[in-house]
Amino acid sequence: MKILKVRIVIVVFIVAAAAATATTRGSIIRSFETPCNGRTDGINYYDGFIYHANYNGPCELLKTDKKGCILSSLNEPAGSIDLDYTGNAYWVYAYRSQLPHDRIFRVTPQGSITASFAAPSYGQGLAYAGNYLWYSTAGNHYWNYIYKLTTTASVISSFQAPHGEGFLNEGLDWDGQYLWLAQAGAGGGNIFRMTTGGAIVSSLYLPVFRPTGVAWDGSCVWMADDVSEWVYQLTWTEVSVAPASLGRVKALYR
Repeated sequence: MKILKVRIVIVVFIVAAAAATATTRGSIIRSFETPCNGRTDGINYYDGFIYHANYNGPCELLKTDKKGCILSSLNEPAGSIDLDYTGNAYWVYAYRSQLPHDRIFRVTPQGSITASFAAPSYGQGLAYAGNYLWYSTAGNHYWNYIYKLTTTASVISSFQAPHGEGFLNEGLDWDGQYLWLAQAGAGGGNIFRMTTGGAIVSSLYLPVFRPTGVAWDGSCVWMADDVSEWVYQLTWTEVSVAPASLGRVKALYR
């Protein structure tokens, strides 16, 4: 009974803090704890719903509403790290224990794997763009690149992601014109909006170490944080999030 009371207090304070900053630049609109196993790596927005890649399951691919309530789930492919839902299929990047470790899958909404290809290198982010895919390597101790791939994972072109050694590329999204990249760093994470040639159009500083997922819903950005294990919807006004804004909310649930 004590646990239930504490959880209620926490939720009330989170909502109050989010509402208090909802009209400020780069503020939190809503947030919820990552569903199923608390490990959302990649996220995607499609038609009013949030899609999650939860590494090592048991819910590898999840569909939730904007409040985090689970609507459906799949337990394959194992090791799912990022995804893009197209309306009739999931495109998923997964890291597996067996060789080749890095694979890209096409999965039906019912869970049938209809295609599987080896990815070009150790990665983290995947986005579908119609006739091709965008794929980000993890950076850090690996070459820090974003690839344009065919839908059979052949490399078309590539460019170097923002920053370099010491920064970790995470989630990737495509809005039809720009790429969105979540990137982790020791001093805090960033979300970049970029052209397909790698030029930064705008960026958002995040006072969290590891934003793992990013998704654009047409007006706001969604972010998954691996450290706190929460998902946030943030306003996007091309300026930095005030560290105190996200920090206050984070302090309440840690």
